[in-house]
Amino acid sequence: MKKRIWIGMLAVLLALLLPCGTVFAQSVEWEQAEPFDMSTITAQYAMLFDLDSGTVLASKNTGMRMYPASTTKIMTCILALEHGNLSDVVTVGEEVKEISADSSTSGLWVGEELTLEQLLYGLMLSSGNDAANTIAVHIAGSLEAFVQMMNDKAVELEMSGTHYANAHGLHDETHYTTVSDMQRLLSYAYKNETFRTIVGTKTYEVPPTNMVAEGHVFKNSNLLLHEDFSDYYYEHATGVKTGFTTPAGHCLVATAEKDGLRLGVLIYMSEEYARYSDAAKLFFYGFESYELFSPMDVFLDRAPVTVEVQGASLDDVAGGVLSLVATPDSGSSYMELSANVQKIRENAIHAELVIEPAELTVQAPVSQGQEIGRFRYVLDGTTLVEGTLTASRDVAERASVFQWKQADTKSRASTLRWTLIPLIAVLAIVCFVLMIQTAFINQSRKNQRRRAQLRASKQSAVIMMDDYYEYSQKKKKRRPGR
Repeated sequence: MKKRIWIGMLAVLLALLLPCGTVFAQSVEWEQAEPFDMSTITAQYAMLFDLDSGTVLASKNTGMRMYPASTTKIMTCILALEHGNLSDVVTVGEEVKEISADSSTSGLWVGEELTLEQLLYGLMLSSGNDAANTIAVHIAGSLEAFVQMMNDKAVELEMSGTHYANAHGLHDETHYTTVSDMQRLLSYAYKNETFRTIVGTKTYEVPPTNMVAEGHVFKNSNLLLHEDFSDYYYEHATGVKTGFTTPAGHCLVATAEKDGLRLGVLIYMSEEYARYSDAAKLFFYGFESYELFSPMDVFLDRAPVTVEVQGASLDDVAGGVLSLVATPDSGSSYMELSANVQKIRENAIHAELVIEPAELTVQAPVSQGQEIGRFRYVLDGTTLVEGTLTASRDVAERASVFQWKQADTKSRASTLRWTLIPLIAVLAIVCFVLMIQTAFINQSRKNQRRRAQLRASKQSAVIMMDDYYEYSQKKKKRRPGR
């Protein structure tokens, strides 16, 4: 009966424990992004993507040929930044007359002198076609040569669906691109810090020039940046460029940043104000669904990896035990669905730390920052982050007095000298002590001999007195009696 009771209790215990085991063995179910409803976007061509990784989050007609209008100036700007000097003084030439009278300009005059930097603000903020031509001639020597530079750059960036015919974007049947190509161009240009500064500026003032006494004021045409346009202002917007021609429609290339996540939006063939609402919708979707995730932040509380250094100095502060620093590879932070970030944080304790090689062998000497191995944190077969394991400090090798194989002749002689001097000093002290001890012993022996001789002489005198007494007594006995 008791046996049955014990079996029943064991069965209940196993029933309680097995579900727990099942939970721990359960794999992580990664979430997939809910697709954005592109039917709410009025633009004929559109894209939302991560500026750093290039990951496309939503798109519409990305591979179809379309006209870029003034978003062409993104290419013009980046070429000027790469081939020009911002402080260069540029004289406006006759090239500013080679644009239609009704196109957007920066108000430049032939013969006017501005710096290249000032011209770039006129190019990107007020969308000056006159600034575009002036810059082109300054950089390449002629409009034709600059257009060739633009097409060469397009080939370099693998913009296979793009061809340029001018530096400003006014309509030309041979001047076209695709949304996918504009994604490549924007991702490339946005890496340039000066480019980001220019396209994110709301208003730029040029002081009086040699031709215009009041100077110039360039205002950014991107309404996402201006708080005074409350219907279109977007607090996380950081730039970049608007565009319009009748064949291209209203265009907008825009960027936004929030909590480290950087997103780009491309809007083509839209309406004048709908392009801003289109961009805001896409940005809102991106920032609500994704975030910039730094996996190493999850594992900061993990114990540091340690390794025992072979041949470490006997004087090493940690007894030859070396702590390793886990340094993630560059770009280890990445865009991830917020839902998946939450799951990673909840399951971080179950992530496996993989060390390569599995058995780390380190031989002294070791220098701080020296690469020791590689590491990976893996959860449910997915590598969350990887990087290098480096030494946290220097570790000297164990050395003997006569080990100088890496020293030069001078250092060897110096080492020998500073090694022998103490030894000689010790030997001299020992010899001096021995000499004193020997002298003391010799003196002691002399004193002992003298004392012995003195005792012997005293004994001889006593004996002689005794003998004399006996002799005198015997002599008295021999005399005749009285």
